[in-house]
Amino acid sequence: MPLRDVARYAAPSLACKTVSAYPYSLRLRQYFSLRSSESPRHSSSSQISQPTVEVPANTLSSATPHQTMLFTEVVINAAPWAVREAFLDFAVLPTYHTSFYQCIEVPNQKGAAKPGDGLVCTIDNIPYPAIVEVNTAGEFTWRGYFVWNWIFNGLHSFKFEPLGEDASRTRFVQCEELGGLLAGALSLVGRQRMLAGFSRFNEDFKRHVERAYNSGQLGRPEQ
Repeated sequence: MPLRDVARYAAPSLACKTVSAYPYSLRLRQYFSLRSSESPRHSSSSQISQPTVEVPANTLSSATPHQTMLFTEVVINAAPWAVREAFLDFAVLPTYHTSFYQCIEVPNQKGAAKPGDGLVCTIDNIPYPAIVEVNTAGEFTWRGYFVWNWIFNGLHSFKFEPLGEDASRTRFVQCEELGGLLAGALSLVGRQRMLAGFSRFNEDFKRHVERAYNSGQLGRPEQ
């Protein structure tokens, strides 16, 4: 998640779909629990008469003066345990995706990354430090900040949500919550570009996981 040089993400996004925009503030924090009972689709906001904005397909976004929330998702034809295993294998990231994230590292890692561990995420060849906040079967989350939390901070989550009665598929979701004094500025100049970057990663990751899963390269779920 970029925490400086925000303007570089102001370029026009990729192919977009037009959806209606309305205040998400009452819904976004409940997003993941609500989505678990829904089929993969865009928000029902298209039924509400409001001004329209363009965002990449399979995305949602919301912005207030000091907070910006971004969501992207993709359905992966593999079980959640396999999707999580593939995601946490950060060493192979450059083999299937380089256009947005170049590298994710957990320095001095011993075993699975745990809350409090530091990590470095490299975007556009610029490393950004962050702290792991959550690493569970259904979620991996880190928090980064610029100088101080109140100036600029970001909470980036990856969700592995089971789909189907046999949980043979996964809804993979990226959620970025930006806060601090600069969050509003980011929403104005870089929101669509960041959503497009997240979506490109989602598609590359989907192909990587499905190929590895179908060829038996991934392990087995933990008992």
